[in-house]
Order: sequence, then C-alpha cells, then structure tokens
Amino acid sequence: MNFLTYYQLIIDVVFFVTILLLLHRLSGKIAKRRSAVDASMMDEFKDVMTESQTVTHQFVEAIEENVQALNRLSHQLDEKEKRLVTLLAQADSAIKSMEAKKEKPEAIPQVEGYEGVVKMVQQGLSREEVSRRTGFSEGEISLVMELVRVRKEKG
Repeated sequence: MNFLTYYQLIIDVVFFVTILLLLHRLSGKIAKRRSAVDASMMDEFKDVMTESQTVTHQFVEAIEENVQALNRLSHQLDEKEKRLVTLLAQADSAIKSMEAKKEKPEAIPQVEGYEGVVKMVQQGLSREEVSRRTGFSEGEISLVMELVRVRKEKG
C-alpha cells in the first residue's frame, strides 16, 4: 500500500473514534438531562396523586355523612307519617261520631251531612256561609275539607 493511503486510513480511524467518543459523551449528557426532567415530573405526579387521594377521601367522608343525615331524615319522616295516619283515623272517627249525633239541616234538604259541606265549598261558598246554612262550625268544615284533600291524595 501506498504511504498516503495508509496515512489516510489512520486519519479516518482516528476521526471515527473521535466521533464515537463525542457521541458517547453527548448521549450521557442527554440521558442525565432526561432523567432530571423525569425525576421532577415524577415528583410532581406523586404530589398530584397524593392530593387527589386526599380530596377523594374527603369526598367519600362527605358522602357518608350525607347518607347518614338522609337516613335520619327518612326515619323522622316515617315517624311523622305514622303519627299523621293515626291523627287522620282519629279525626275520621270523630267526624263519624259527630255525624251520628248531628241533626240534618232543614234549610238544605237536597244536601246531606258532610257531603253537602263539600259540595257547597266546591260551589264557591265561603266557610262562614256554609256554616250558617248547615249548622256545622267553621272548624268542622275545615277539617272535612282537609280530609277530602287527603283522601284524594291517597286514592
């Protein structure tokens, strides 16, 4: 081989080795930078996850408290409903016993008892006017109308 060719080959090998060394150093620096970025991103991600878990735990506790409050309210409503049913039954029996004792008003022969009261109120007469015509007190008339309303709601 010629001396010049040999010399060119040595220079090419040295140049190749130099490029490999530079690439190796450059890849090391890139890896260090990437791992630094990844570490900071991971720390931030861990912080977000911790905060998310805390908020989720607080949310679950709030839901559990609301469920307990709703259960208490439901129980109270059930108790009040039972009491209301009892009161309505007592009022109904009181009305029936009063109907048995009460004389039928002669002023309005086509209307009988509490049914007549309901018809008159539905026709637009005031409770005072119905009371005057039938002889029932305004309180009785109000009670009858409330019972009619409750029966309509149930039926």
